[in-house]
This record gives sequence, structure tokens and C-alpha cells, in this order.
Amino acid sequence: MEVEKVLTAVYDVDLENGVFRIPEDIRHIDGGAFSYCPNLRKLIVPNSIDWLPDFYDCLLLESIEVSEGNEEYSSLDGVLFDKDKKLLVRFPRNHQATSYCVPQSVTGICHYAFQCCENIEKISIPNSIKAMGRWIFYGCKKLREINISNHITKIEGNTFFGCENLERIYIPNSVTEFDSKIFTDCDKLTIYCHKGSAAEKYAKENNIPVSYAQEN
Repeated sequence: MEVEKVLTAVYDVDLENGVFRIPEDIRHIDGGAFSYCPNLRKLIVPNSIDWLPDFYDCLLLESIEVSEGNEEYSSLDGVLFDKDKKLLVRFPRNHQATSYCVPQSVTGICHYAFQCCENIEKISIPNSIKAMGRWIFYGCKKLREINISNHITKIEGNTFFGCENLERIYIPNSVTEFDSKIFTDCDKLTIYCHKGSAAEKYAKENNIPVSYAQEN
């Protein structure tokens, strides 16, 4: 019986000019495999991989490229998605974009997807988005502006924790539930919303400045 090969760890010495190509014969990857290669800039994922671990320790990671034949994942402009691009899985921490529009095909964003991204300043979330996980934008210190999809009904806890330069967020009437610690350390924030909305009530209860959006 053939023994399936496992990738247990990747080190900086395994990189070629900052690039690591997962070997085609690898079938499984350990959860901490990318914890030891802080200089990884580009990851190339072959068809054989059906699960990827977190890349939190990859501080310089700019791009994830997935082979077209992979049955679980895909990529676009260096960003990791599920196969059908309905789920945004991971935006690399050192992706060079300062402004990003989530593709219209996407309906959900995974937990931690944009966590601690170094360069992003503005994110546009389309109305196709119906679900967003926790801690999505945690520690995005340059993030200044973002809108929330009008199909989102709840903003999960710690979503914008540590976004210290976040100045403007538009929250539509569809959002009626607000979890705890959403905007911790967002001291520059103004919430844009409609009069009488749950967002207005939340902002006033939490001493966050409000600006009223124009009615459509």
C-alpha cells in the first residue's frame, strides 16, 4: 500500500527566492507547517492538496497561487478561495493591494480571512456576501474604509478589533445584531447608517460618532 506523504514543516532554507512550491506528491499538510518560514512570499499549491493550514506566521506572504486542477481551492490575484470562489478563505498578510473589491461570486468570508493584513486601506464588500466570520479584519492597522453587504444581518465579535485607523464604515439596515468587542481600539471610527436603524442605536450606546447615509 502506498504511503501518503505529509508536509510537516517548511523552513526559509526550503524557499527559492521567497517562493515555495508544494511538491506534487504531498497529500497532507500539518497544521503548523508554515510556522517556520517567515520569509515566504509566494506559495504555489498543486492539485493534490485538499486542506491548507493557517498562514498567520507568514508575515511577508504576498500571494497564494493554486493549480487550476485543484478540486478544493482556487486563487485569483493572489487571494485564496474555495473551488467555486464562493468563499474567500485567505487574503495574504503582505498582499500589495491597498484597495480590494471582493468578487461578486463570493457569498461568505472565512474567520480571520484578512487578519493583520499589512497594506489594505479600503475594502468593498458586495451585496452577494451573506455571511462573515469572526476576527475577519482583526489587526488591519491601515484599514480606513469599508462597507457592509446589505444581506448581512449580524456583525460577529472582534471583527474589526485593532483596526486603529478605521475611519468610516457603512452599516445597512439589514444588520440588526451586534456581537461584543466589534470595534475595540477603533478610536477614529464614524459609523455611517440610516436614522432609526439598529446601527444607529448601537453606535449611540457605544459612544461611536454617527453620520447619516442618504436614503436610496
